[in-house]
Amino acid sequence: MDIINKKEAKSLIGGFTLIELIIAICIMAILMAIAIPSFVQWRQSVQYKQAADGILSAMRTAKNNAVTLNMQNRVECNPTANRYRITQGNKSYNSDTWTTVKQDWITLPSEVFIKTGDSAGTSDLTIQFSPNGTASDRTVCVNSSASTQYKIIVTSSGRIRNVKQ
Repeated sequence: MDIINKKEAKSLIGGFTLIELIIAICIMAILMAIAIPSFVQWRQSVQYKQAADGILSAMRTAKNNAVTLNMQNRVECNPTANRYRITQGNKSYNSDTWTTVKQDWITLPSEVFIKTGDSAGTSDLTIQFSPNGTASDRTVCVNSSASTQYKIIVTSSGRIRNVKQ
């Protein structure tokens, strides 16, 4: 009787069978197959948001620099190279040289694109900020190749806002 109890105890202590392990791996694979597309889409959405926030921050910095330093500042966007930077002019108004770089070129990730206006333009874009807080009236779009994700709108009064599409 003692021998039977030891055999039963050994069978209860044993590990997983091969079939149980295969089933667990299959369930994990199915769950990952369901989750990966959502994760990729979330990651891209975060990249668009970070790029838009970076450009928005650069614009606010340029505006603050213009008011604080009493010199024109501007944000230069280069859609062809997918980058932007902040430069300072040589005068309070009507600057003719922009040699002082306040923030060097920041290149966006390869999946994120910047465009001008209605997201169709690819020409260079500059948004100038004056010491009185006014700005050039422009729109910068941050998007994928398919659609616009965010629009950063700068009004002539100097208001800067980020609108999700």
